[in-house]
Parts: sequence; C-alpha cells; structure tokens
Amino acid sequence: MRRSNTTESTLVGTGIKNINKLTFNGTVAVELYRSYTPVVGDELRLWADVKSFTGNPSFNLPETHETNDSIYTITWDTSDIANGIVRVSALNVVDGINSIIADTENVKVEVMSVNGAAICEFYCPMGSLKNSFAKTGLSKGVYILRLTSESGKQKSVKMMK
Repeated sequence: MRRSNTTESTLVGTGIKNINKLTFNGTVAVELYRSYTPVVGDELRLWADVKSFTGNPSFNLPETHETNDSIYTITWDTSDIANGIVRVSALNVVDGINSIIADTENVKVEVMSVNGAAICEFYCPMGSLKNSFAKTGLSKGVYILRLTSESGKQKSVKMMK
C-alpha cells in the first residue's frame, strides 16, 4: 500500500509472513484511514512470503471512501489473493455534487439502502450535506442519497458512514 501523501510503497499491516501453508476461508474485511487517498494500482498486502495458499475467502472491502477532501467509489481487484494482495482497480471521484447544486441551495435528502429501501429523509443546505448526513444516527454502511434541490435539480450519490 502506498503511504498517504507519498509515492512510497510499504507493507503496512502485513501480520502474516514467512509461513509454509496458509488456508483461508474467512472474510477479508478492510477499513481505510480517512487520511488515505486511494490511487488506481494501490495494493493492500494482507500476507507475504506464503509458500502455499488454499481457500476461498469472501471480501468485505469498502465500496466508497471519504477523505477530508473527496468521496470516492472504489472497485477492487481480488484476483491476486493467493499472494495476499488486493488492488484498487478503478476509482470515481464523487465530488462533483456541488457543481450541479449550489452550496447555498436547500435540498431534500432521501436516504436509501444500496438495495433501494427507503430509510429516512431530511432537509439541509447543500453545503452541509456531509455534516448533516453524519448526524443522522444511522449505523455504519453504504447508503444512496437522492438529492432534490429547491430548483428541482436532482442527483443521487453513494455515501459511506
């Protein structure tokens, strides 16, 4: 993984090293530091120097990631898991929300699960969307926010809490 704000590669967090055989059928769960800005090609090395790997792990990798400046949707490549590596294979920056709806404009926010089930709704100025969403009391997870401005502009965004 690349250290935040550098181009230096590192094996941060690799706790499994130098073993003969690894069998892994559990869940690989990853949480990213808020200070981490993803880049296509970044690698998370979960284990290193394993001579033989067997198993079929499942993955709980973040689909979205919010940094101090932007929100990203992330696509992961898990094809090299036998070597302990998952990679960021694609990114989309979801920071163009305000280019469609002005910060000062009030929006109706309909919060839905990723399956489309309505959860709640609230109103706030567009410029305080992230803070207002953070205060909803919803549990951690990925949500879809359908935004409708006073002027009728609409936008849907994926948010992670």
